[in-house]
Amino acid sequence: MKNKSYWLSSVEFKEYPKLEKDVTVDAAIIGGGIAGFNIAYMLKKSGLKVAIIEAGKIASGNTANTTAKITFQHDLCYDRLIAEHGEKKARLYAKANKNALGMYEKIITENKIECNFRKTDSIVFSTTEKGKKEIKKELEASQKLDLKMELVDSIELPYTITSAIRAADQAEFHPLLYIKALADYIDCDGSYIFENTPVSEVTEDNEIISDTGYITAKHVIIATHFPIINMPGYYFLKMYQHRTQVIAFKGKPLSNIYCGAEEQGFCFRSQKTEDGDIIIMDGADYKTGHAENMTFYDIVEKEARKLYGDIEILYKWSAQDCMPMDYLPYIGKYSKKTPNMYVATGFAKWGMTGSMVAAEVIKDLITTGKSEFEDLFDTSRFDPISSAKEFFPQLGDITISLTTSLLRLTDDKLSEIKNGEAGIVKLDKHRVGLYKDENGKPYAVNATCTHLGCALAWNKDEHTWDCPCHGSRFDIYGKVIDSPAVRPIDRLEISLPGNIDV
Repeated sequence: MKNKSYWLSSVEFKEYPKLEKDVTVDAAIIGGGIAGFNIAYMLKKSGLKVAIIEAGKIASGNTANTTAKITFQHDLCYDRLIAEHGEKKARLYAKANKNALGMYEKIITENKIECNFRKTDSIVFSTTEKGKKEIKKELEASQKLDLKMELVDSIELPYTITSAIRAADQAEFHPLLYIKALADYIDCDGSYIFENTPVSEVTEDNEIISDTGYITAKHVIIATHFPIINMPGYYFLKMYQHRTQVIAFKGKPLSNIYCGAEEQGFCFRSQKTEDGDIIIMDGADYKTGHAENMTFYDIVEKEARKLYGDIEILYKWSAQDCMPMDYLPYIGKYSKKTPNMYVATGFAKWGMTGSMVAAEVIKDLITTGKSEFEDLFDTSRFDPISSAKEFFPQLGDITISLTTSLLRLTDDKLSEIKNGEAGIVKLDKHRVGLYKDENGKPYAVNATCTHLGCALAWNKDEHTWDCPCHGSRFDIYGKVIDSPAVRPIDRLEISLPGNIDV
């Protein structure tokens, strides 16, 4: 079994240079995932010179860990959107995502991109009476919005369902093959792709500064999944992050995309590979930093074996999603104080479609000064009262975590941490995260997030230190895996048995 996604296992990218000179372009995009590439493609297609700046390797972050569904059917979203934002905005949301679906097909067809793009239906199903009622309300909402959805009585998955709702003509694809083709189009004629180039600062004059050079651009787009600039913008107050476990195993190809309507439902799609068809299944969602020493992969694997018997898990990986508190992404001007800086974030679990929505909106704002959807995705919106259901638990997590890092510290002895496990130890007022590998080799870090100082928690599934406040993640060496943190946590020297040398 490979502990990485099928997408990463099946594609090799060429290496792109580190920024080691000063560059001037029309638009610079920070973040080399699918949002960054869709935005760069659209802007270059409009005649602008662009640069993509990626802290690590392009397409190796959250884009590499998607399940790669392109659809306007985002679970049971339209009844909720009408209730939260009104029918007009719900209709606009549907239109934006339908446009994005069409734009993918256009780009792939025009550029003859071989990326396993396949038109398919998307079906949300339920196995409960409660879910049946929610699906009925979603059907009524879709009819109000003139969306072509219909109820179906049965599905090809081995579930006994109470109801299901289908949206026809959606799609799935191989996202890294798609990005590989876009990269070839972008990286030429005065446009650039830079890898291994962490951004240390973005100035008021739109200079993007790294350790080895800088880029000057008229327009700067932050496409780093979770925005890396705290103020202005305050996105750390507007979103939190969720993780989802994904497994892939050999199985008969599925005709459609499937998602369970329940809060802890599972999603399915299939993918043709050189070694035959695989089923990609995801679920066991939880808020980042709240793993509580559980193994969430086991939950997905147990469900897969209940459905399909003695399967062989070929790949396993996990995805992370930015969750806006009012269900809509943030796309547009980064803030009212930054007229030439833009952002694309908060796609929830629908980043493939949302990233193309963002590309079209930001392209229109830069090239024409307006977009049909700019008010819908207004980045300055934030009403903690209307978002109270999501906002106050998130604020509570921040408060509890900061308090924990200062007051509620454990005095675990190093010997109490077994091989293959991790824990928190307190030494000389330092909060230290200690992991011992299977051979007993220790890895110690300062277990405080470099973003806003929250106390980090151990992720047993991934062997990472995760932030329960905003979803930053670090490996056992302290290196940043997921934003909004941009600085690593300190790795500490340690000797066993004995004390930690800080």
